[in-house]
Amino acid sequence: MPFDSNISNTTTYDYSISNNDGTLNSGVYWNNSGILGGSIVFPEGRLSEDYITIGTGTEFSDVCVNGCTLATWTYATDGTTDKNIIARSDSDNSNEFFRFLVNNAERLTFDLDDDGNITTGLCRSRTAAGTFALNTWQHVIGVWNKSDIITYINGVQSNISACTITITTGVNGWGDSENTFVGAFDDSSTTDEWNGTIDQVLILNTSLTATQVSNLYSNLSSIFYTKYYNIII
Repeated sequence: MPFDSNISNTTTYDYSISNNDGTLNSGVYWNNSGILGGSIVFPEGRLSEDYITIGTGTEFSDVCVNGCTLATWTYATDGTTDKNIIARSDSDNSNEFFRFLVNNAERLTFDLDDDGNITTGLCRSRTAAGTFALNTWQHVIGVWNKSDIITYINGVQSNISACTITITTGVNGWGDSENTFVGAFDDSSTTDEWNGTIDQVLILNTSLTATQVSNLYSNLSSIFYTKYYNIII
């Protein structure tokens, strides 16, 4: 989902064969200045209006079964609150499947749970405080390869933690209904909205290697539209 042109004020288009187009809520808008082409702005202070819905119900329920990767370019302007980048998660400990965010200590965080109940089976990769810089573009990636959960900033590994969970499918796990957002989380009451700009969103149902992460950072996401990667969005 490159955000490179403003074809529609309400829809942002997925260029992969998966056709997972996103719906822009009224608070966000397209800007012609991004890392590559345009980008989407999440205006500071609009709160509950600042997000893109990229999946509803059980969409993305199988994206991490065999490993997965979340990647995007981000520009944040506010460091006082948690800021969600990509999430399929609630805040009630029951449907918290995956959440990619920057917390209020500027720590890039990738959370992944085996069945959505984070009291057990939660994996987390979280960088040191202050690692994520404000008011500048940064490329951020979260990877789960079924052995480890890893975060990268600008092509460099920032944190790694062991994670050998097995994803639970079906209604008692990832098959339960939960919307997927860019710029927020929790479909019952969206919260922790992104303040700033996001560009070049990628969700892959495979885990990238460190070399592939470096290549993605160096060549921007256009490399993935001419190669063999399993792009979901």
